[in-house]
Amino acid sequence: MLLVVAIGCIPVSVLVSKKIGKKRTYQICFLLMGTAALILFFLGHVLGPWFFIAMMVYAGVGLGFGYSTPYAMVPDAIELDAVETGVRKEGAFYGMWLLISKIGAAFAIFVTGLILAAGHYVPNVAQADSAKLAIRIALGPVPAFFLFAAMILVQFYSLDEKTYKTLMEKKAR
Repeated sequence: MLLVVAIGCIPVSVLVSKKIGKKRTYQICFLLMGTAALILFFLGHVLGPWFFIAMMVYAGVGLGFGYSTPYAMVPDAIELDAVETGVRKEGAFYGMWLLISKIGAAFAIFVTGLILAAGHYVPNVAQADSAKLAIRIALGPVPAFFLFAAMILVQFYSLDEKTYKTLMEKKAR
């Protein structure tokens, strides 16, 4: 459900991005995903599977907004750098982006493993209450923290549509 909704929301995110900008669209992604994680932490275990599915729909909108937005922002940053330095470094930018993405994914897996170990999670058995809480923490407050932090950090990204347009006009001269 999460991915089906996300795929359907990608075209919507493009339209929203044209209206309010890439940075704000990306922040909507982080806000929706972060609030979904917290809502699931507090209510998911109480309200059951249908509520969980409904939250996947809600989070899917956020995920859809996050699929294409960074892919539209990186080329802008590459172009800014090329205009400022006179050197095109697409490979370096995408290489760093991929490296940081891989490090982030590895870090997430590591932290999840630590949380599950602390909760005494044992695979393929009925879980103790401590393991259930660990699972909820790994799916709720931990990702919410990073998503909200990303939402705040993106606020400091200065390359908006107006700046990019000015950059392109400067480049055309």
